[in-house]
Amino acid sequence: MPETDAAVEGRALIRRYAPRGMVRERRGAAFAAVDGVSVRLSRGEVYGLVGRSGAGKSTLARLLAGLESPDEGVVRIAGEPLGRAGGSRFRELTRRVQLVFQDASAALDPRQPVLSAVAEPLVVRGAAGSGRRRRVADLLSSVGLATPEALFGRRPRELSGGERQRVVLARALACEPSVLLLDEPVSALDVSVRGQVLNLLEELRERLDLTMMLISHDVQVVAGMCSRVGVMLAGRIVEEGPTADVLGRPRHPFTRALVAVASGTDGEGGGGEAEAGSPWAGGCAYRQSCPEAGPQCGRAPEPRPAGDGHEVSCHDSDGS
Repeated sequence: MPETDAAVEGRALIRRYAPRGMVRERRGAAFAAVDGVSVRLSRGEVYGLVGRSGAGKSTLARLLAGLESPDEGVVRIAGEPLGRAGGSRFRELTRRVQLVFQDASAALDPRQPVLSAVAEPLVVRGAAGSGRRRRVADLLSSVGLATPEALFGRRPRELSGGERQRVVLARALACEPSVLLLDEPVSALDVSVRGQVLNLLEELRERLDLTMMLISHDVQVVAGMCSRVGVMLAGRIVEEGPTADVLGRPRHPFTRALVAVASGTDGEGGGGEAEAGSPWAGGCAYRQSCPEAGPQCGRAPEPRPAGDGHEVSCHDSDGS
């Protein structure tokens, strides 16, 4: 077994999609939802991934969880290449990395009661039937649901938004993962419930020694939970490093725009929004919205150091 302190990592990942209705002969025109991304989650850390809708954040999460295969690049779980694993080994590796989807309602079968939904991973893993009810009750308790047995027969529509999100978390934890990939886990919740769920995630991380990726468009949520952050734009990570450095002293104009919007200091909406799937081959995907764009931005920038553990992909960043 390879020795590594990375719980999960992706190297030079590319995932292309063809526009709907495109004939096979024109597949070359497909756009890259994830375009050459390398990302590494160290054991026990909380890594934040921010960016606007269409940036490729959810696609990257599906690649890391093994729900989709990259067209190029490699995903490693605990140092082992996922693409080389087959059968039971593939299932064991992907069990360790669980993706918690943004829409808890869509993630749950509307016809399935809570007991069956949370017990499903236990059934797949062959857990003894006699202990399933007790295990489900323990899982629901672990995510802060009081009197869990009272929820066993309820369907998703009979639960509040916060309860549904906790049920989805309990089902993910039934797989006994080492990594949780959390795709906008609080965006659909009331403000009063968001803090409770975020506190729960931090408690679970400490108690279960979990590694987490927190995907969000909310810079403030990421700033409060994550030790490192990556900023994603049109399929690429354009800035990455310690959270305090990236969000406190952003180097990329796109990151500065996100931070300005979060702090309420930008009245223009953050300098515009790049289109999903913008072709980096034709230059920086942010150049049409960037107030600092110049002729050099017609070339796609490469990552370069901007401080201790901090990288930025921008021609104009001086790294200071």
